[in-house]
Amino acid sequence: MDTCGKCNKPAASTSFTMLCIGCYERELHKDVVLKKKNAALTAENERLKERVAELESEDILDWEARIKTAPPRPSGKLRVKLRYVGRSKPSGEEGDDDA
Repeated sequence: MDTCGKCNKPAASTSFTMLCIGCYERELHKDVVLKKKNAALTAENERLKERVAELESEDILDWEARIKTAPPRPSGKLRVKLRYVGRSKPSGEEGDDDA
C-alpha cells in the first residue's frame, strides 16, 4: 500500500497525488475556503468597478450643456487725482548705476 505524501500514513491513490483521508479532507476544506474567499473578492471587485464607472461618468464633460450668461459687472467712472511728490532719494550706493 502507498503512503501519504504529507504525513506518511497509508493512502489511497487519487488521480493527482497520494493522500490519506485526513490530508485529502484538509485539502478539500482549504479548496472550499479559497473558493469562498475568491467569490467574495470577485464580488467586491465588481462593486468597485461599478463605482469607478459611476465616478468616471460624472467627470465626462457635456459639450451640449448651456452656459448661463454671467451677471453684469459693476460699471461706472472713477475720478482720480494724482499728486506729484517728487522723485525718490538716491540710495547712495555706487553699484546701482551699473545695472
